[in-house]
Amino acid sequence: MSRPSARLPELDLLRFIAASTVVIYHFCYTPVVAGVVNTTIFGSVHDLARYGYVGVDLFFVISGFVILMTAARRSPRGFLVHRALRLYPSFWVAVGLTVTVVTLLGRSAL
Repeated sequence: MSRPSARLPELDLLRFIAASTVVIYHFCYTPVVAGVVNTTIFGSVHDLARYGYVGVDLFFVISGFVILMTAARRSPRGFLVHRALRLYPSFWVAVGLTVTVVTLLGRSAL
């Protein structure tokens, strides 16, 4: 018998919306065209895009809730092991890429 999924699709959708608002904010709020900030290029989207920063807060609130749901299903040790196995591989890949880029391009890459 399979175990029911603990995922809530509504939270995934909210996280997607939150991340999308941040992307739209960065792309549309203060676009630089030919070296000049142009706030009229996206028309009315610009007026909505300025609230994209709220997506960061929403994303962190949802993520905190999801982490607490995960922690409630595991022992403290199991939770820490699960988080470490989930986070550290990406962390070390990012460290390796950073070291490689800085080594190849020098400090100008920073």
